[in-house]
Amino acid sequence: MDSNLKISFKNVKNKYLKELFIETAYEFCSLHNHPLILCKRNIKHTTMQAQPIVNMDFFNPEKRAYQVAFREVTLIHHDIKVKDLPEEVLKGWYAHELGHIVDYQKRGYWNMIKFGFNYLFFDTCKREAEKMADIYAVQYGFKNEIKQMKEYIINHADIDPKYRSRIKKYYLGPEEVEHLIYEIREEED
Repeated sequence: MDSNLKISFKNVKNKYLKELFIETAYEFCSLHNHPLILCKRNIKHTTMQAQPIVNMDFFNPEKRAYQVAFREVTLIHHDIKVKDLPEEVLKGWYAHELGHIVDYQKRGYWNMIKFGFNYLFFDTCKREAEKMADIYAVQYGFKNEIKQMKEYIINHADIDPKYRSRIKKYYLGPEEVEHLIYEIREEED
């Protein structure tokens, strides 16, 4: 592992969650010099989210720190804890969130503030941001994990209908991820 990784944990005791986060973050070489925090906390409308940490370093994209927060229990089903997700699914979820951070990393503070506002209030911005997170995750080598995560979420029988609707509205589905993987492969060849 790269000694430049600056990862810390807040309210996370589970070794599996920590190890998979470190393994996944390791592949995102552009994030190695940024402090990353994996944090367990109560989030209302999603299972995981990535955000910049707002402090004095927020104003300098090269020094900015980021947090990936997750709920203990997924919104897929009230009985499924994040720590119980299959390895490929959890890595895909982490990779998606780290893909958001790659996107944030390229934004100045004013652009980041404007982006946050647009994400909250404009569906087209939200959909584009979620697509970009998947694109970055696939580009960093998480093709199969992203696809498996999408299939797991969409195909889970007990998923809350509201959450399923939200997922379908804003996030790429398994078929779209497959198409994305094909497009990226074509660009690389």
